[in-house]
Amino acid sequence: MKTQVQAKIYDLQINEKFVDVVVKKKKGDNFFPICFVGFSNTIEQIKEQGIEKTDKVKIGFTLKSKKYTDRNGVERYSTSAIIDYIELLEKNASTQTEVIFVNADTGEVIEDANISNNYSNS
Repeated sequence: MKTQVQAKIYDLQINEKFVDVVVKKKKGDNFFPICFVGFSNTIEQIKEQGIEKTDKVKIGFTLKSKKYTDRNGVERYSTSAIIDYIELLEKNASTQTEVIFVNADTGEVIEDANISNNYSNS
């Protein structure tokens, strides 16, 4: 599933092989961190645009989920938000923008207006 989000960068960690970009999205009075991972092309885009913490960016990403069985025999799900592209929108942004939520069990983006019901069992 491909989608995009605009947000202010909360944390940015770059190493030789990958980059982690963490944004915080606001829902009511709560903030939820969302971590995106990118690879060589994303690292180049970040460096070329001079993207840093507190900058507002647009991130195009694909959710990739997998189901696996852990060593105790319990079925688990893992979802990664893989960056397709990142675009600088504003340096040192002071506001949050669009809110998105991802179901922690299935990795599905939740677009329901009644979000709180989806998290009542968490």
